Amino acid sequence: MKAIGILLIIIGALLGIHALTMDVTVAVDYSGGNSLGLPERVNNIGLMSDRQNYLIFGGILLVIGLILTIFYNKGKKQLQKQNYREFQDLAKRAEYKGQISTAIDHYMDTLFHLENDYKNLPKRNEVRRLQLIETIKAKVEELKIRQQNELIMPNE
Repeated sequence: MKAIGILLIIIGALLGIHALTMDVTVAVDYSGGNSLGLPERVNNIGLMSDRQNYLIFGGILLVIGLILTIFYNKGKKQLQKQNYREFQDLAKRAEYKGQISTAIDHYMDTLFHLENDYKNLPKRNEVRRLQLIETIKAKVEELKIRQQNELIMPNE
């Protein structure tokens, strides 16, 4: 998507430059000569209309390309954040329902995404990510102990 956006920006800019450098005049050939001081070239309404259309179309391509380029990364980052949150929510639901092994699996998936999906985060976000990892690891250990206790003393 980002490559398509950059391509549209380039095409739109080139089309705009071409439109601005177009010659919209035509030469006039007088049958009796130009002894009266009339202009040698006159504006052509058709060429002026073409210039306007090229400028409009190039501008639209440029804006669409900018939108694709700018907003593509934000959607991708948000998708990564939703990955770990989705597994975290599943783990909380499974824990609430008493499905300890399922909750542990989902917490492990959460840890996997937190440890591997995020690169080059700002320091503040990195500190928060590391704290979240430690919290989830502690939660997994707690659930494993709880699971072992349930195996030793099953509910009656």
